[in-house]
Amino acid sequence: MKKVICFVCILALLVTSGAVLLLQAEEPAAPQSAVEAENKDYTLENGVESSMDYGVGSDTAASGEKYQGMMSGYSFVYKNVVKANQVTLCYASALPLTVSFSYQIGDGDWQALGSILLSPTEGWSNYQEQSVLFFTSIPEGSNVKVDSDADGSTKGANMDSYLFSVAVPRTSIEAEDKNEALENGSPSSMTWFCGDDAAASGGKYQGAAVNYSYIYYNVAKGNTISVTYASTIPLTIRFSYCAGNGEWQEAGRGELSATGGWSAYQTQEVSLYAPIPDGAALKVDSDADGVTKGANLDRFSFRTVSPRSSVEAEEKDAALENGSAADRAYGVASDEAASGGRYQGANVHYSFLYSNIVRSNTITVRYASALPLTVHFSYRTDGEWQEAGSGVLTATNGWSDYAEQKITLSSVIPEGAEVKVDTDADGQTKGANLDRFDFSFVDKDEDNPNSGDGPAAGLLMMLLAAVTVLPVLRKKVTG
Repeated sequence: MKKVICFVCILALLVTSGAVLLLQAEEPAAPQSAVEAENKDYTLENGVESSMDYGVGSDTAASGEKYQGMMSGYSFVYKNVVKANQVTLCYASALPLTVSFSYQIGDGDWQALGSILLSPTEGWSNYQEQSVLFFTSIPEGSNVKVDSDADGSTKGANMDSYLFSVAVPRTSIEAEDKNEALENGSPSSMTWFCGDDAAASGGKYQGAAVNYSYIYYNVAKGNTISVTYASTIPLTIRFSYCAGNGEWQEAGRGELSATGGWSAYQTQEVSLYAPIPDGAALKVDSDADGVTKGANLDRFSFRTVSPRSSVEAEEKDAALENGSAADRAYGVASDEAASGGRYQGANVHYSFLYSNIVRSNTITVRYASALPLTVHFSYRTDGEWQEAGSGVLTATNGWSDYAEQKITLSSVIPEGAEVKVDTDADGQTKGANLDRFDFSFVDKDEDNPNSGDGPAAGLLMMLLAAVTVLPVLRKKVTG
């Protein structure tokens, strides 16, 4: 009995000791959001671990009264950093400096994040802050490596601290404040085609160029982009987005009309057929050649607009002539009898595009014509057009005698899609003045109550079943 009691006591003691040890075990350190530059976890000299004291100096003006001097060939690593897509650097320098960032998960390979060109602060103890936004986010708990092109004579900085954070997606961006510039797909000068203009919202503009792409990180979600620009010539502008997987997706394009002057800034809305996800990167391309097409781009603003159930035919988002971008004003003329006071003339070689349309399987066309016309509808939610359906518009009593005709589609147009309208108009035997398109989703059973599919048909079947069963039930009761 004593042995049993002794064994139980020892067991209890072991369990208690284990519990105490468990309680005393240290919890994993929380990822750090702010680090003093000199407090790195390790230093690499040309990729090999080196002295931790290299480049550390004293300065009462620095936040920790110390700084980390930067030098080419040296990398400084900071472990266990919070999730972030932005780093704010505090530094002082009489020279410019390019600082690059990479991240590592565990013992994995280093992944490049991005870089920033730091401007001189007019003194080695005059500390200022500058932020860099990344294309992709740093995963929670990652290690971050900081490199630079410092040489101590023409480039350098005293680095004070780094603050890691998640930036709120931007709803408005100055066009010149791009995060990347590409020439034929390769990195290019960030100042190329930037100019000063007091009439521009930020006092500067970004010139459009046919071989150049401008990339903006961390954009707010939206299906509409308001473009502020100035120009004496038209411009086709194209938008793509990347949601962090490396693949660019076409989002839409707009035809910017001339504003009457290179400093006469106006805003034009571009509806996208593929909405931009929150926090995605945006790429802007154009067909600018500086002679017949171009613009001074001032600002981009992003917002979400409810899909449209009705559009005036002449207020198209884009026009295509034999598949290529065309003047949006083509075929537009005035007519007091038209709902918007204007109409869109149909032409076999032209397609008219309308973005951000409601989910629909029926289109009501308001038009006027002395001739018949076949209208074809297509839609897209990405780069591929899908056939939706077609219909024949019969002649009305004249080119200003407007009537409505409903066309039932063979395919449903998805919510927010872009719709393309084509016709077989030749101006002699076929044609029409197109006034308005109304989009709706009509349940087939609402259109045809006796179709056999709808609520009315279902109720009728239930009543018939009840009538059939009643005599049987009655027979059982009376029998």
